[in-house]
Amino acid sequence: MSINQARAFVAVVAVTVLATAPARADVSIDLRAKDPVAALPAVSADGTNFLRPYRRWRTGCKRADLHVEFGGIDRSVAEPEYSSAPLIGGCGEAIDAYQGNVAMINESLRDTQCSTAPRRGSLIAKLPASLVADGLRVDVTATADSAHVMINKLERVVGAWTGSQRVQVSGTPLEVRGWYIVDHRSTHEIAILVSVREADGTIAERWVDVWLDTVARTPGPVDVARTWMLALAEGDATALAATTLTPVVRVGSAGPPARYAALYDGEEFVKITSRQIPAELKAHKKALSRPGLTLVQFTADDAAGAVVVVLGVKKGKVAVVAEATTPGREP
Repeated sequence: MSINQARAFVAVVAVTVLATAPARADVSIDLRAKDPVAALPAVSADGTNFLRPYRRWRTGCKRADLHVEFGGIDRSVAEPEYSSAPLIGGCGEAIDAYQGNVAMINESLRDTQCSTAPRRGSLIAKLPASLVADGLRVDVTATADSAHVMINKLERVVGAWTGSQRVQVSGTPLEVRGWYIVDHRSTHEIAILVSVREADGTIAERWVDVWLDTVARTPGPVDVARTWMLALAEGDATALAATTLTPVVRVGSAGPPARYAALYDGEEFVKITSRQIPAELKAHKKALSRPGLTLVQFTADDAAGAVVVVLGVKKGKVAVVAEATTPGREP
């Protein structure tokens, strides 16, 4: 970690010092301790910044490389690039090789009221995995190069917390290894730690951030579209029937449920107008222009190709579905 990075971290985490009386942080890193990062993940008093650990097990090394990453807790940033710093090298590096990083991080935490996340847990669960984290049901699935986290899947109880996130990873996801939760005013987030096997055999940990919202008393068109697509992907006939206006009109090249299960991402649904119907579905514009429809588009792709779906929602249910799939490009 450079001096500029350290100064930036100090500036970010120390925001609360201006608003409240300073108090010595209860978080520090000691490389000679049995677990140097036992007090992490840490969250600032105002719930807007974090410091958390992750490990990398390189092939041929007896110990794991230990890193920390830090940044802002900001749901408006779609793909944040967090800062990071190595603390310990697992291939015979001296214990104090990264002491400069440790000193700067500890100093940046001083008097910031940054403390250990009070709601956290650790475990080892092979994927696909289901677990309960502080009352939240967490389902984690994976493809060859992505991990998907779903909170309270298909939960329809008003006021319940839900959310999902799919992230591309640097290899094949293997396990869930831990979690922590941040609650502050309108911010509600759960971070899930997963492990990934990279191409060279390295096992690397990766945090997945999921933003949570409550189930609305009256679901909007996007909510309905998400539930319908997820019910299709999960093969949940009850949820599918509850969100389908029969007889439903379904046109285009339909993707199989397994395809949707591999691509589903709650962040990829957006309302569109009839003028914004994608070129792949122009042939079905008449079906999508029926009176009373609100159009919601879902788009996703991977190495196997792309899927574009436009759902016409009416009276709180899906009335029209137009789909298009395209094969993947040649490597």
